[in-house]
Amino acid sequence: MVNKINIGKSNTLKSGVFILGIIFSMYLVFAITYEIVVSPRNVNETTSYAYNLTINNTNVTTGNITKVEIIFDVNFTFINNTNGSSIGANVTIDSNKLTWQGFNISNQTTAYFWINATASFPATYNITINLTNNYGGNFTNSSLTIVVNDTTKPTITLISPINGNTTLNAPGATFIFNVTDNSLTNCSLILNGIIVNSNNSVNRIGGNTSFTNISYSAANTWSVNCTDNANNIANSS
Repeated sequence: MVNKINIGKSNTLKSGVFILGIIFSMYLVFAITYEIVVSPRNVNETTSYAYNLTINNTNVTTGNITKVEIIFDVNFTFINNTNGSSIGANVTIDSNKLTWQGFNISNQTTAYFWINATASFPATYNITINLTNNYGGNFTNSSLTIVVNDTTKPTITLISPINGNTTLNAPGATFIFNVTDNSLTNCSLILNGIIVNSNNSVNRIGGNTSFTNISYSAANTWSVNCTDNANNIANSS
């Protein structure tokens, strides 16, 4: 009996295995996984914090990280000479973006990066992390958020009348003031220490607002109390 060998089928099988190997290798290069942690995630406005970025290269066989980029919102200001890393990377600062490179975070290795920054305006901000590996593969995470809390009280200025003026006693007297705040909710007119009128639609960007003494009670002092969405309370007196 003569054994027949089908060379064509054998070569086809080898080619198929070779192509699958290439596809699998490409998958290892681009289907890379990392663990990224940013802290703190809840801060107060106009206060400097040290923001720490932890990157764990969880890949087992491929993808050394060679470049790390972190992009903050434009309302963040970096503090000079406060950046650093655990791996001695070179850093470039461009406005609200930091780029570290000139290093290798190998497989199953963790590295740390940090920068001091201040947020000027309360809001919830997304930050973006871009990673590049030594094969040219890229990974982006834009789902990390930092909550910046409103801690600033409203600023109130009384315009007229002057406290102690006889017009305070007039029925239906008008009281003019202005107030500035990011998230004002309401203001109240106070005569002789008693709230007599409130307004939930006050001009919050410094324009004049007026109250009328709807109680018609005599008074010799007046003030205004204002509250914002973060429950910051201010009194003009």
